[in-house]
Amino acid sequence: MKALQAAEEPDLEPLLEGARCLAYLDIDMERTAELFDQLAGLGDLAAASHQYQWGMGLVRAWSGDVPEARAALQRAVDVAAARGDHWATFECTARLTVLDLEAGDVAAARPRAAALAGLATRLGSRGSEAAYARAIAALGALAAREAGAGAAFDTAVAQLERIDAAFLAPDLLGIAAEAEYRAGDPEAATEHAARALALAEATGRPLEAARARVLLACLASEPGRVDEAEAHLQAVPGDDGRLPHHVRVLRREAQELLDARRWGEPGERRRNRWP
Repeated sequence: MKALQAAEEPDLEPLLEGARCLAYLDIDMERTAELFDQLAGLGDLAAASHQYQWGMGLVRAWSGDVPEARAALQRAVDVAAARGDHWATFECTARLTVLDLEAGDVAAARPRAAALAGLATRLGSRGSEAAYARAIAALGALAAREAGAGAAFDTAVAQLERIDAAFLAPDLLGIAAEAEYRAGDPEAATEHAARALALAEATGRPLEAARARVLLACLASEPGRVDEAEAHLQAVPGDDGRLPHHVRVLRREAQELLDARRWGEPGERRRNRWP
């Protein structure tokens, strides 16, 4: 690190891009977060890179620091746009929008979601960006409880599957399921959580599979399906430190609900809590 800081024109981009890829792929996020803490020592050399800001936003979101994650992702958008990197601008805007929806901030997410379509257009019609933008916009409508939004969201997710981009869907489905759970629609929430689990397992996204399972555990616990809830929780890795913050919070909620049902105690209902 000191050698990089001392070099007159250090080539940081390969290093920063590699670090960002680790965060993007959810690879050992505890260590990846430590790596970004070390990279922060590069000061302005790192701060001026959209790769660094992008990765920092991802690790901060994983740790539950939503304000800092938002700030870093917005800086990534600004730097990428200034450099004319349309793909990175789209990807960082998409992640920022998904983060807003995950945090329950629909008001902030909706204008970003609307802007995604234009950003996708710049990238042409061959990739998955346009379909992904539509799915995020549909998720925003669902989170806002608009009439017909559930069907539009399902259509958008199905389109991602048709174009071989199903790996983009599990987190959107998980967010949809939690929104529906909080809104008191267990049937829709269960359907979306089950679909999220299936796609997460099929596309190799274990952290999203964990989110889906803890949601399914919450949904099973509320009506007292104790064995089903227990099975979902037991399938989630035992080390909380390897799970994203929002999954850890949901897991604790599911365990509390399960314990309350198991021992016949009145459990605290948290459907109106968001996130």
